Amino acid sequence: MFSINQMWPILGGIALFIFSINFLVLSMQALSGELLRGINAKTEITAKNSLLVGLLSGASVLSVSSCTNLIVGLVNSGIVSFYISALYIMGVNLGASVFPWLLTFDLGNWSYLLLFIGSIGHYFIRNLFVKLFSRVILGIGFLYLGLNLSIIFFSSDSLLNIESLQQASFFFLVLALLSGFIVSYLLNSTAILIGLFMAFFYTHNISVELSCAVLVGATLGPSLRLYFNSKRGNIEGQRAALFNIILNSISIPVALIFLHFFSSYFLVIEELVGTQFVLPIFYSGINLINVFISFLFFKFIRKAILRLIRSPEVKIPQKLIFFGAANQMVPATSLWQAHREMKKMKSLVDKMFSRASIYMHAIEGSSRDLAKIKKYEDITDNINDEMKYFIHGLLENSLNPAQTKECTSLLNVASEFENIADYINKFVTHKTKLVHAHKLSQDKLTSINKLFAEVNVFYETCCENLGTTPPATTIAGQRKVSQKLKENCESLRFSLESEDLLYSDMIIGLRKIRSHSFNLFMLR
Repeated sequence: MFSINQMWPILGGIALFIFSINFLVLSMQALSGELLRGINAKTEITAKNSLLVGLLSGASVLSVSSCTNLIVGLVNSGIVSFYISALYIMGVNLGASVFPWLLTFDLGNWSYLLLFIGSIGHYFIRNLFVKLFSRVILGIGFLYLGLNLSIIFFSSDSLLNIESLQQASFFFLVLALLSGFIVSYLLNSTAILIGLFMAFFYTHNISVELSCAVLVGATLGPSLRLYFNSKRGNIEGQRAALFNIILNSISIPVALIFLHFFSSYFLVIEELVGTQFVLPIFYSGINLINVFISFLFFKFIRKAILRLIRSPEVKIPQKLIFFGAANQMVPATSLWQAHREMKKMKSLVDKMFSRASIYMHAIEGSSRDLAKIKKYEDITDNINDEMKYFIHGLLENSLNPAQTKECTSLLNVASEFENIADYINKFVTHKTKLVHAHKLSQDKLTSINKLFAEVNVFYETCCENLGTTPPATTIAGQRKVSQKLKENCESLRFSLESEDLLYSDMIIGLRKIRSHSFNLFMLR
């Protein structure tokens, strides 16, 4: 038996191993999240590339739950469709199969060197990429140091000599599957269970059949938690989360039958490639089966999901929402989600300009165009509120200075778009009041429309390539245009103010749109 003094370092090794898995996953998220966001910012997720983007996301972030949280959030906010999200989730599950393979290398003797290199890069080099990459090296060093200490602990014949852990009966397989499901649901992590049970298996403290059954169940816990969280969103988000559960449930019968009746084939794998490759091969194979069957029968699965989660009679508005606790979010990829929502907000403001231009074309105008403008304005208000909630939740993470600055910028940009939408709505409302009072002539409308067109052009110039590339116009040049436009607004306002104060309010609205457009230009 172990003495109490021998137990402390062993327990510390287990704790270090658990910590290192989480630290490595978070470090990979921080490193690859920025890369993924750069790719996704330039590439729209479509049916043709969604599987590949999901595969890249899962392989680089090493976390199924983080990636599925992201894609369900995108579905929930209306950025991607349910079909595209299903392909993305398939790719994520395949990509995340990379994680068990990281534990197959014999890097135990290199762990101290990895820790030294990682700590030097993280604490003494200022370059952001080097610091993030150094965190990954630190994570790998911690992982193999903790793994070695854990293996020493689990290798003791007198410590974990539990006969039931060597059983392979169907009852114990089901019990192991349920255990993996419950623990992964509570932890909201599959990676920790994968690492621990690989350590158990390497030291022969648990049978390969039970280890594999635990891994099958471990994929379901985070999926169910995501579905419960998706209840806070809309129907499409719930459907994507339900598909994720079905995807990870498909292979359960196949896995149980294989583990109970055909587990002898594991001996062949051990002889051919080695013991350390058994669980990674099984886990990757299960994910391949899930994706293959779900892709083959996707139409049937989709119809079943549509029957289970029916569309409501009253359409629920799509909104931006993150799933799970704020510390479980991936800052870089979540910022990508926020940028996609910002593009959606800009498109609404663009539509408001277009509708307002049509509505202002004639004195009477179309009531349908007026209603559309008011509807778009309400949506921009909602998006702005959601962005505040979303970004404030994101700021609870440990962000680097660039990400913190970007979060603040996104909040300011959302506020400016909301202000522009508000003043466009006021502008057309004042015009409607003038029409009802029979105080709007064609000459005055023509003058106002000319000024509105100038403001619209100025807005488009300020928003050109917003958030992607530096503006072509210099700050001094744009400020000069803004000042000239302000003078034009004041000139027209003073000429019409004596007619009715509503004219003055209309021109002030245009001047405010100009001002907030210039603020957008300065926030680039």
